[in-house]
Amino acid sequence: MEPSNKIFTIPNLLAFYRITAAPVAFYLIIQDIQPLAFILVFSAFSTDLVDGYIARKFNQISNLGIILDPIADKLLFVFVLFGILIKTEFYQWLTTYSILALFYIIAYLLVHKLFVERKIKVVRIGKICVFFNSIILIIFTYGYVSNPLLYLFTSLLLITPIIYMFNIIKYIK
Repeated sequence: MEPSNKIFTIPNLLAFYRITAAPVAFYLIIQDIQPLAFILVFSAFSTDLVDGYIARKFNQISNLGIILDPIADKLLFVFVLFGILIKTEFYQWLTTYSILALFYIIAYLLVHKLFVERKIKVVRIGKICVFFNSIILIIFTYGYVSNPLLYLFTSLLLITPIIYMFNIIKYIK
């Protein structure tokens, strides 16, 4: 199935929703408006579960969506996580994730062209890690934040880039 050049598809609109929900969720978390923050974060992460399915099932895969979906996911993750860490004063974790976010951005910029040229697909384990991390962020938004959950979140966050690193090494050889 070849991606289209359509902009206004249901999956793209869901990605736009996640992008706009991210700073709003950050604000709601920082202002301690927990019920609204929880509903917004839950609904935003829920759209991530269905947009890919809709894109494939209804032939709405688009070039824009291929780029927009992962950006929307990362923005939502960063805004929600940073809001929670600031609100709960977990500043040591905020520093850790700031460094990881910078690493992710640099790595993305360096390998994106290679991924496009070689048509490297998203790994299933990555989707599973994102799913569980989404659940953890929803739990955090509900008000339960702990170091063990942050360690689990971080471990799941690092699995996918490690797998991609090995895939890139295979393609470079």
